[in-house]
Amino acid sequence: MRRFSSIFSQLLQLFSRLEFQSAVTATKAERYMRGFTCWGQFVRMLFT
Repeated sequence: MRRFSSIFSQLLQLFSRLEFQSAVTATKAERYMRGFTCWGQFVRMLFT
């Protein structure tokens, strides 16, 4: 069986989620978040 990744999935693999989370933690970007997490918002913005 052949496995493949979508182009969107391949694009997301370019960004390290651990580095992204450490930047969010260092800047305290999620302190007032109510809906989406920073990562979720980033993925949604990248998709559109």
